[in-house]
Amino acid sequence: MKKERKAWSDVLLEEDLSHKDKLPEGQDFWEQNNNVIIGESQGNDVLIVPCAFRMGGSEPGVWRVDDGMVQLTALVILPHDQRGRISDNDFISNRQDPVESTRDFQVAKEGDRVIWRVGNRQYISRPPYWEVKGEHNGVSCDVTMGGLGPCTRYLGPWSELASSGRASYDQVCWAEGAITAGGKTYPLEKAFAVHDQVMLGKDWANLPGLFGERGSYYYIWGLSESIQTFQCIVNLAGAVIPDGSVHIDGRMTNFGRGEGEVAVDEQEWWRDPRTGMYVPVRWHINMNSKEGVLDMNVAAAGRSFWGVQWRTGNSMHYSMLCHSNGRFFSPDGGNLFIQDMLTYVEWGSIVMPLEA
Repeated sequence: MKKERKAWSDVLLEEDLSHKDKLPEGQDFWEQNNNVIIGESQGNDVLIVPCAFRMGGSEPGVWRVDDGMVQLTALVILPHDQRGRISDNDFISNRQDPVESTRDFQVAKEGDRVIWRVGNRQYISRPPYWEVKGEHNGVSCDVTMGGLGPCTRYLGPWSELASSGRASYDQVCWAEGAITAGGKTYPLEKAFAVHDQVMLGKDWANLPGLFGERGSYYYIWGLSESIQTFQCIVNLAGAVIPDGSVHIDGRMTNFGRGEGEVAVDEQEWWRDPRTGMYVPVRWHINMNSKEGVLDMNVAAAGRSFWGVQWRTGNSMHYSMLCHSNGRFFSPDGGNLFIQDMLTYVEWGSIVMPLEA
């Protein structure tokens, strides 16, 4: 029997069960079992985002359904010589419309694991390991992820979900296995991942309220063996809410929530010929506190996009395969160089704030 690769995490198995029952009956909610997997394969860079979204609440409510599940599979595969420059690359993705959601899903604890089953795919949790298996949207996954240290809980703990209406964790992982698309199998090399569980209720489940009519957000992870970096920027109408962290050898340094400064500055915008939208494709990121300074430049090489529809509008979300270069400066005078770090940038914006 093959010995499992070493992994560790502070996530408990029960955290991966559904938390819908912790919210008042009839309250709108958004729950997700999400995975961002990025690595290399046979001379290519690979980004895949397989996830399950559970949404519902009141009727008609925000989502127009009382309880349903949809999936996302977004896949980008680019040759290494594409690094550092954006182009109109091919990709696989799909939109999320709750009206087309399925009730044929299951979230259950089975022995030492929690399994989210929907369609032909299973999302398996057995901390400190997570797995994605099966097919969706023409892409088959056989991927295992193992924790690289403690998780970050940027939306708050589950114990405060009922009162705050939000809770989550993000777990940084190594990743191994393979994905199959278009009749070809891509074994993962030098791969890393982020597994996250999120539950939003109250006003947080209302995307127009969360982002504002002209709002947007960033969700960014840089992943490598030596360092992992995180930024989350929510732009409400008239206010910017930043969060961020740096992870080195299982030790996490927080920069958001009053512990430092987090800035993501757009350096270049690109007109996507498939959507006609101008989207950011190059950034400068700076985070600083008494615990250190992160300074790096990020450039997109490829993108996929997907959309979410609800009762009063829809949003556009870009999942971008990027690379980062820069340095992390520690308080003791040391510094860690970041070179061509595989980076995931998700940028979303409300594009149609109108009711049907």
